[in-house]
Amino acid sequence: SGKLDQYHAYMEQIGKPFQQDSVVSVTGNEILDRMLSYKIQEAREQQIHASCTVQGQLDFPLELADGEVCSLMGNLWDNALEACRRMTDGEKWIRFRLWIREGKLLLEMENSCTDVEKDGGGNLLTKKTEKKWHGIGLGRIRDIAERHGGYFRYAVKDQVFQVKIMIYLKNLHKNEKSA
Repeated sequence: SGKLDQYHAYMEQIGKPFQQDSVVSVTGNEILDRMLSYKIQEAREQQIHASCTVQGQLDFPLELADGEVCSLMGNLWDNALEACRRMTDGEKWIRFRLWIREGKLLLEMENSCTDVEKDGGGNLLTKKTEKKWHGIGLGRIRDIAERHGGYFRYAVKDQVFQVKIMIYLKNLHKNEKSA
């Protein structure tokens, strides 16, 4: 649509997590580790306290496509970073936890936030000015979780935004049944 410069800037921005030299391997999945390293560094550069806890190791193929991992992690972290940036007072923080178990992934993320706005149906409203291009991230997260037999839940209470995601790994269940 005649916005080639914007497209190139966007592509350069989303490619940054994959150009890092210092990536800490915590999950056993290179893409997931790169996304976590990049987003935690981004939070720290913005004076947002970010913590990451991972229990377990992905010593099996992850059924999510690399693009799904990027979309899931990118949307979660970008939303949390945005919420923290909008805060005018109080501590800005993000807490990420991932449990890797045989047959499933459980992800929980919490961040500080100001009050959120909802529409008449209880859906969160974006605070960004270009509403046409924003406010779809949580839907993408839900789609990815549900596509993989899991669920996505969020809640806002006492200026804390909390997300819980469960993703079931079907191939492991198939292998268990045939063994």
